[in-house]
Amino acid sequence: MDKFLIGIVGVIIGSLLSIIRDYINEYRSKTNNARYLAVRIVGLLDQFISQCVDVACDTGRPDREGVMVPTTKIPTLNFDNIDGEWQSLSFNLMYEVLDFPNHLLTAKEAETFAYEHGDGAPDFDDVFNTRRYHFAILGIRADKLSMKLRNKYGMPNKDYGKWNPISRLNEIGIELKSKNT
Repeated sequence: MDKFLIGIVGVIIGSLLSIIRDYINEYRSKTNNARYLAVRIVGLLDQFISQCVDVACDTGRPDREGVMVPTTKIPTLNFDNIDGEWQSLSFNLMYEVLDFPNHLLTAKEAETFAYEHGDGAPDFDDVFNTRRYHFAILGIRADKLSMKLRNKYGMPNKDYGKWNPISRLNEIGIELKSKNT
């Protein structure tokens, strides 16, 4: 009887150790997948922030007819080409990342609306103010998302050196807020 009990206890302990080992391996794999995905996303967001600064600082230049035109293109942001296990991110973080391009769409729509219903040529002041404001806010929002990912997955903060584009985006956002509300 004692041998039987020892055998049963051995089987139970062996099964529990196997379950614990599988859980630990799955946790490690999910964590590694999430960290890899976060690094890829942060890299794209950093590029996007830089492009938002360019747009937010763009006051235009006159073309041949004297009509103001933008000097920078609107940035794009596409997470579709990022390979990785998206489910490894927490639900809220995954939603925030995958929803982010909708904010870009909203900024583009605001600019289109200003073109169609604003003051118009030759200066397009309202268009440039709308464009600059929305991309300043979008760059700030991208930085906040980048910081969430960096903090959650232990990445270092972005080192901008002496020039801090986020401060510049904040300045532009504050400057133009009254013109866009």
